[in-house]
Amino acid sequence: MIGALIALLAAGAPGDEGFRAPEGFEVSLFAGDDLAHDIYALTIDSHGRVVVAGRGYIRTLHDRDGDGRADDATLFADWPRTGARGLYFDGDDLLCSGDRGLHRIEDRDGDGKADASRRLLPSENDGDHAANGILKGPDGWLYWICGNDAEIGRKHVTLPGSPITDVNCGAVVRIAPDGSASEVIAHGFRNPYDLAFNAHGTLFTYDADGERVHYLPFYGPTRIFDIAHGMHHGWVLRGWVHAWSRPGWFTDNVERLAVIGRGSPTGVLVYRHRAFPERYREGLFAICWSFGRIYFFPLERRGSTWSTRTETFLEPIGATGFAPVDMAVDPRGDIFVAIGGRGTRGSVFRVRYVGELPDAETSVPADALRAVLAADQPLSSWSRARWVPAARTIGRDAFERAALDASRPCLERLRAVEILVELFDGVGVDLARRISSGGTASGGTASGGDPEVTARAVWAVSCGDASASSRSTLSTSARSFLSAMTHEDDARIARAAWEALGGLPPGDVDVDPSPDWLGGFAHDDRRVRAATVVAARGALRQRFGSDVPPVGKLDAPRHIVGALLVRGPSTDATHFDACLRAFTSTRDRVARLAAVRLVQLGLGDIALVQDRARVTDGYTGRSTGGVDVETRRRVARGLAAALPSLDRALDQELARALAMLEVDVDGLLA
Repeated sequence: MIGALIALLAAGAPGDEGFRAPEGFEVSLFAGDDLAHDIYALTIDSHGRVVVAGRGYIRTLHDRDGDGRADDATLFADWPRTGARGLYFDGDDLLCSGDRGLHRIEDRDGDGKADASRRLLPSENDGDHAANGILKGPDGWLYWICGNDAEIGRKHVTLPGSPITDVNCGAVVRIAPDGSASEVIAHGFRNPYDLAFNAHGTLFTYDADGERVHYLPFYGPTRIFDIAHGMHHGWVLRGWVHAWSRPGWFTDNVERLAVIGRGSPTGVLVYRHRAFPERYREGLFAICWSFGRIYFFPLERRGSTWSTRTETFLEPIGATGFAPVDMAVDPRGDIFVAIGGRGTRGSVFRVRYVGELPDAETSVPADALRAVLAADQPLSSWSRARWVPAARTIGRDAFERAALDASRPCLERLRAVEILVELFDGVGVDLARRISSGGTASGGTASGGDPEVTARAVWAVSCGDASASSRSTLSTSARSFLSAMTHEDDARIARAAWEALGGLPPGDVDVDPSPDWLGGFAHDDRRVRAATVVAARGALRQRFGSDVPPVGKLDAPRHIVGALLVRGPSTDATHFDACLRAFTSTRDRVARLAAVRLVQLGLGDIALVQDRARVTDGYTGRSTGGVDVETRRRVARGLAAALPSLDRALDQELARALAMLEVDVDGLLA
């Protein structure tokens, strides 16, 4: 199938048949295959120019006569030899993935040509499932996303507070601005090609499916993630031969923001410009290479995360020639889309909105401070080249006042907080307390402040001085503030606080008040519950042990499963008895699913063999024989009594656990 698809794609770019796009949008060819063949990646440089990369080249495309078409291309670099799969300009220097690593290619004299290069971090393999997208985040640090063959591991963990040290499959690596230190903040991906932040600091990606097991029960479709700090995202095997993904309802997995189905995910962006109609602003765009589509995902708040639906934004009318690999927004607000990959034809298309927009929506603020706070695509290279110098001229005090100003639009206040972190040594506890209390000098709770801004202030405190290579400099008062924020009811604030605590390095745990452990375990928001577990397993594990009673003394089912997740699964009978107690004492779906999953974990988790699929995959445990038979029988009887529950996910996991227990239950199959 892939071979036939490549043959079709090599035939040429869409011709007269055109594209199907929403009303008011125009799609035009910007550059053809003669300027850039078989494109792998695209970005807009700090001067607003389109830059593309393929095997053995990185080229800048020039529209010298201003007619909307590129006239020629200049060579920035004649490598990576294997082709760059991530591009981000930091000033005139280019950060890119390829040739087994993340590299900084330096243009020291600003002439648009590479002068030197150095490798910031290593990776293994190249091509699909290896190192992919790179960007600079709202804290000024670099975020690098890699597939399940890049072999991200302990060599990429040099910060003491890294929330993940034992890395499984694809991962997100957070890297200090100077490249001196790094940590792994998320893992469990298959082949995510790109990543993007929205204005609230949420990091998104679009991960690949296991196409070889389509129609089988354990097929994992392509999916959009709100990336969870310190969490596993479901994919457990290297390579592409054998595919198995944890279901989205596993308590030790991250739920999918959207499930699309079959496809080959590539570029991702959040549209943060004013040139498209309002419904597209702050929305997520994602590319499918194999079906030649650009999807759009409008985002609406749902607790601490988002809800969305899948819309096809752009696709060719016809079935050949459009294999999109990457996209970026230019200073005018147009989206440039590159096609190519696997030896196919290369081209770049421009997507522009030509309909009417109200003048008030498109006008750039005349006030210097507002122009910085409302800068379009603020994390892009070209936007940073404009607003960073202006922000330094304006100075810290103005951004502090803007963060506190409740009359300002929320998104401007969020940007003020981020600018303080990236450029002005961060947000101190006193300022964060004022933000959280609505601007007053006292208080310190979210009751008086905007919870979106408060959550961002909590994140900002956790960053400390973003220019430093470690959070170990956080003061006791900062740690105590973060701990206090875990007591907030609002899920956005609580998640930010727990994720902040989950990223702390080992050190002083003398915080006052204690974190709200049991409140976190029982929270209605799944992300808050998960972040509580991550924090309790990390730097605050000792504090958790002194604050929270043994599992046997806990009564609430969510408290029991939360404590079991922290203290780790065991083959001991007491672990299984606690799971059974939590399961049988409640009708709470969250606690019951978690209890069944903990039974599976106590059996050593699901047994899988790398590169070898078996008919029993998903239904055997790695350490079942290490649990005594009587314990397994007792647990099996307790679980079987709940069948059928009429809950599809719960029934599926009960069946899985019963198979893994490997004991007979009288009457189960009668």
